Amino acid sequence: REGGSAVCTGCEMQENQYGVCALNAGASVTLHKCNASWNERYGVSSSDGGAVEAADCILNHNQQLGIGAWHQNSMVTLLRCHAMHNGRTGLASRVGSSIAARDCVLTGNRQFGVYVCGPGSTVTLKCCTASDNGLYGVGASEGGTAEVSNSAMHRNQQAGVVSKDPGSLVALRDSVVAENQRIGAAAIVCGVVEAAGCSILRNQRVGIGAWHQGSRLSLYNCTVSDNGATGVTAIEGGHVNVVECVVKANLRVGVVAKDRGSRVTLHRTTTSENGRIGLGARARGVVEAVECCMGRNEQSGVAIKDAGSRMSLVKCKLNDNGRYGLSVREGGSVDAVDCEMLRNSHMGVCVWHEGSTVSIWRCEATSNGTYSVGARDGSEVKLYGSGGVDEEEMSAGVEVDEASRAVAGRE
Repeated sequence: REGGSAVCTGCEMQENQYGVCALNAGASVTLHKCNASWNERYGVSSSDGGAVEAADCILNHNQQLGIGAWHQNSMVTLLRCHAMHNGRTGLASRVGSSIAARDCVLTGNRQFGVYVCGPGSTVTLKCCTASDNGLYGVGASEGGTAEVSNSAMHRNQQAGVVSKDPGSLVALRDSVVAENQRIGAAAIVCGVVEAAGCSILRNQRVGIGAWHQGSRLSLYNCTVSDNGATGVTAIEGGHVNVVECVVKANLRVGVVAKDRGSRVTLHRTTTSENGRIGLGARARGVVEAVECCMGRNEQSGVAIKDAGSRMSLVKCKLNDNGRYGLSVREGGSVDAVDCEMLRNSHMGVCVWHEGSTVSIWRCEATSNGTYSVGARDGSEVKLYGSGGVDEEEMSAGVEVDEASRAVAGRE
């Protein structure tokens, strides 16, 4: 402490309150092939500006933390270390401290593999595994930041990754989030998750999503597949931005926006082979999709329901789905511009119920199993072509029941 330094090689620090402690600015401890396990509180602690460097160390079975860092300028650097089966968390950074870990294993801890909390607190993980923990693999809250690259978050009991509270951020790069028992990755209560080049696979419920107003999720060049319910979701006001991703083979829905204030935007993204719907909006959720493909889904490429739910589709392909290219129900509203609805088994576009509306500009809906466009139960379809569509053009391939109407509009 207070400027002192220690260098330990091949040492054991067990059954103490703390295995290793660096306290105050200038204090430093360097560990190589040491074992700081079975301590009453922490295996390694850095606080009040202290610094610890550890390589090839074991930090297991401590009653609280494997590694903990507190306060501004406190720093821990880890290389090829194991922090496993600790009573709370494998690795924790709080109150403005920093931890950098490379090639580390952070598994089997009772709560978190990694936890970062508080403004200015940062954790950087490279080539690490944070799996089989009791709550989350990686958690950030109260303004903490985690940067995670080339790492794996598997089989955690609730979620692989969670970012919670304003100012909190988890940035994922080239990582895999898989087989977690509820959710792969979540931004909640105004937290932010950013993912690029990641795979979010086989999580039991949701692959990745944003919950609550102010929460934000961005995905770039990611694959989200084979999750137990939904691939990507925005709920209770969360915002999701998806660019150049593949969302496929999820059990029910590829991508969905649900609840007032929830919004999903997609660019150049494919949502295919999902168990029911490729892209959906409900309960006043809003979706915007540009140059996307929603094909080969079991039921509908795109489905929207409920009054206040809105969707805009521009230059999208809704082809080869099990029933409908586009399905609109119970008051939902869709604008489709320069889109394709081809070779769907039943209809290209089907609209049900009073208050449901679809406006179609310069779209092609051909080679579908029954009708190109169907309007039922008091719904309305507006068809716009280049310079307008006359009645004869409009009626070809359009089924309208007595309570509904199809209108030829003008641009």
